Amino acid sequence: DVAFTKSIAGTALTVDPDSDLVNSVTYTVYVPAGSIKDLENNALASDYNFSFTTASGSPTISITAPSDISGWNLNPSAGQPQTQAGALIVGVDPDSESWEVTATDEDTANTNGKMTAYSGSYDTGTKLRNAMKVAAKYEVTLPAGGKIADNTGDRSVDVTFKQTVVWSDAPLSGGYSYRIVVTFTASLTV
Repeated sequence: DVAFTKSIAGTALTVDPDSDLVNSVTYTVYVPAGSIKDLENNALASDYNFSFTTASGSPTISITAPSDISGWNLNPSAGQPQTQAGALIVGVDPDSESWEVTATDEDTANTNGKMTAYSGSYDTGTKLRNAMKVAAKYEVTLPAGGKIADNTGDRSVDVTFKQTVVWSDAPLSGGYSYRIVVTFTASLTV
């Protein structure tokens, strides 16, 4: 049973549920004989009922970012971008929905796309010289970043973090490590 408020204005009977109806559920409205009268004061002669089904809910999307990547030993002698990888999990309901995922560095005040010395707070004077890149289907450079993946349905997306280190990048000591927080955003597409 659904609690409701009813009102009559002229020839219109309005039945307004007291709370939102649940998506994708069939409801039946039952009007018993004699419970309402027309403008001529004639009572409803027999029971009347009808059913309807509420629309499915709005599509939803969820995202689970790769686990915290720590212990990454960056070596300037490698001479090429060094990588760490993880899996990004995208879930959509219904499973037929299309989506895209973006990667950005939203902390432009501290890191601005570059791994920065951190020990409880950032030492913004000590950054790696090159900005980090994030790649999946597409590759972007932080901080602006952009779309790294698009697809349809539930997916696991392999994400690679790429960092080039050069000899002029400062080695850290005293409890400092290089840190950056990458923000992943998932959105449904049309």
